[in-house]
Amino acid sequence: ILIDNSQSIQPYLNDFRKALTTFVTKMADEQSASISLIGMADRPTGLENYTTSVATLQRGVQKVFPQPGAGTVFQDSIVDSIKGIRARKNPRRALLVITADGPDFSNVPYQRTLEVLAASGTTLHVLRISPNGGSMRDEPARDRSYVIDQGTRASDGCGCHLGGASVSTAWAALLTVALMLVLVQNRRRRRR
Repeated sequence: ILIDNSQSIQPYLNDFRKALTTFVTKMADEQSASISLIGMADRPTGLENYTTSVATLQRGVQKVFPQPGAGTVFQDSIVDSIKGIRARKNPRRALLVITADGPDFSNVPYQRTLEVLAASGTTLHVLRISPNGGSMRDEPARDRSYVIDQGTRASDGCGCHLGGASVSTAWAALLTVALMLVLVQNRRRRRR
């Protein structure tokens, strides 16, 4: 799970933690999923290595803090995470990204991000919070939007957008939907 821990999550921190705690508990406990938590403020940073331990993941969620003055490296984080996913023998390749749509300082071009995603066989799911509907204010924001749109579509994932005002009431429901999508996608892969 890639988690936005940039300054832009400040208003949503409690909602992030509550929803993530529920999600990792369900995935690790009920699905025996091996989960890694990675922050993406300024550079991809491991918060917890791959584990199925609910207690360890819950502690990892508590390590999510907004980094003052930090933006995300959305595409860099996706590419780095996919390298980690590919290194593991894991038939369930899914990447859930939770981002608050703040400033982005990615160095990896969107085209390269989409190429790496396609070659990996990883399904991309993105939950995006933006009070203004997903800003296109600059090239990095447009590139992030393109990766979310094309990456989720091409990998049979899902991109969900929340306006800032609806966040506190919708988090649990959205992460439940994400969980269902991951489970459905995993079942499809096992049948192939």
